[in-house]
Amino acid sequence: MKSTELLAPVGTMKNLEYAIAYGADAVYAGMPRYSLWVRNNDFSHYANFATGIETVRAAGKRFYLACNVLPHNNKVKTFMDDITSVVELNPDVLIMNEVLGRGYRVKISLPNDGIDYGMGLSAKYL
Repeated sequence: MKSTELLAPVGTMKNLEYAIAYGADAVYAGMPRYSLWVRNNDFSHYANFATGIETVRAAGKRFYLACNVLPHNNKVKTFMDDITSVVELNPDVLIMNEVLGRGYRVKISLPNDGIDYGMGLSAKYL
């Protein structure tokens, strides 16, 4: 039987440390430029992602990365370049919305056996 996982949103390193200290099994943060949580977020810089992932792994927990917005035209062009940098940090899970095959392209273009891909599509877009 599978156990329940406590997944906590974190926008700052302080919140990440609290989440781990208070029993979170995993944390998630938004990807720069492509997340609903990016504006007030310590993880808007890739260096902070690296620190966050290291901190979470040192505690034996998992780090999920959310990429859950529909990019505007000017962001579609840079998406694959930007996601490459994030995937190189090797988060445990990459949470994406599946729009126009974007998630599929990432999984095929940047295969990484260590990353799980969680993809969903709201009924609003069907």
